[in-house]
Order: sequence, then structure tokens, then C-alpha cells
Amino acid sequence: MLEPEIIVEVPESVLRRSGLDLTEGQWRADNQSGLMYRIEPARPEMRQRRHIHVSHPKHASAPGKQVSWNADGSRHDARSFDASFNGLQGARDLTKRLLKLGPDVKLEDVNAAEAIVDRLLESTDAPLREGPQPFRFRVVEKNA
Repeated sequence: MLEPEIIVEVPESVLRRSGLDLTEGQWRADNQSGLMYRIEPARPEMRQRRHIHVSHPKHASAPGKQVSWNADGSRHDARSFDASFNGLQGARDLTKRLLKLGPDVKLEDVNAAEAIVDRLLESTDAPLREGPQPFRFRVVEKNA
């Protein structure tokens, strides 16, 4: 037995005002940067967060020539992240603008370990683990 369907037609102008983005998952050109981007929705069943892929127009179908970040600023597709992406700062600016990330959000790059160290250095005297003998992270200059 077929289930009944209800189809509602909504004018495009109403969709624009709603803030819904029905173009997620499709490559789009950004006139401001000259780059292409594709925003993918979160897919909890696949353990994927909302994320963006950025490429130059001629590389939209080449995953190894793209950069991508999750909506929290962490790298997406770490294995195919193009470490030598030409115009990386422009891709970061585009990502922050389209995902509406604040200026304080740092987008992870190829060296994720550096980002972790930066986070630790923000408060060098803060204990990293509570317990009977908490240890602390501190920066020590190495003598040459």
C-alpha cells in the first residue's frame, strides 16, 4: 500500500528569507575569492560534522587538491588536505565567512600538533589533569 504524500510548493524568495540552504552538497562559485566551495550537512550516522570543501575552479573534482574544515574549525578529510594549496589564507577567510565562524576560531592546518601546543600554551600554569599528584605543562627553553 502506498503512503500518501503531501507536496508543498514554496517560492524561492520565502526560502531565502528562512535561512535554509538547499544548495548544501553542491559546488558553488564564490565571486569574492574566486574559489569554489561545497558545504556538506552534518551526517551523525556517518560521524560527520557539518563541513566545507574549498578548491580552485579547475580542481573541484580532485580531492587531493582541496582543503576542508569542519564547522568547529578542525580539519576535515585530513588525508586529502592539500598542504600546498595556493591561497590558503583566502580559503580560510571563505570558510570563516560561510560557516559564520568568529574571528577567534583558528582553522587547523597541516600541522595539527602545532594547534594543540598553542592551546596548551594559552595557560601554561593550568593543570592538565586533576588528581592526587597533578602535573603541569610548562615551556622550558633549551640551552644550546
